[in-house]
Formats: sequence, structure tokens, C-alpha cells
Amino acid sequence: MMLPAAAGKYPGDVLWTMMVFFGLAVIWPRLGVMRLTVAALAISYAVEFSQLYQAPWINAVRAYPIGHLVLGSTFNWPDLAAYTIGALLAMLLELSIRRFAA
Repeated sequence: MMLPAAAGKYPGDVLWTMMVFFGLAVIWPRLGVMRLTVAALAISYAVEFSQLYQAPWINAVRAYPIGHLVLGSTFNWPDLAAYTIGALLAMLLELSIRRFAA
């Protein structure tokens, strides 16, 4: 792996939010960069806070690999910082792409 083990799972959290950002950009290509950033962050935070809800039916969904990848399993405050970094990196990358394409 290219990243040190000390980074833990946080690079994945950063990339997850970036994926949400660029997924939204594909769906709504004319949406402003700030709106994309806020939307990606809101979705990421909502998924993280949804992990506080531990009903049997949603835990059954989380037991499947795709459910675990999309919904996660355990709430973790530092994940919110990783999501914020991911949204900001995606925003900077999108601004760079838009400037280069213009």
C-alpha cells in the first residue's frame, strides 16, 4: 500500500466523499461547485450519523458488502473531518478542471 498504516481508514473516507461529489457532478453537471461541495458533505455526514441508528433491518443491510460500503457500520467522529477534507479536495480539483476546460 502506498499510504502508511497510521493513516488507517481515513484515506478511504476522503475518497468516498470525493466519489459522492463527482457522482453528483455527473448527474447535475451545471450545478455550482459550492453546491456540489455542500451536497457531497451533507450526504457524507448524513450517512455517518445514520450509523448511530442500529435497528436489526439496517444492520442486515450493512452485513452485505455493498451495504457496508455505502452505509458503513460504526459512527466515528474523526470520519467527519475526513469527509470535509474529501469535499474540499474534490472542490479544488473540480475548480481546476473547470478552469482548464474554459
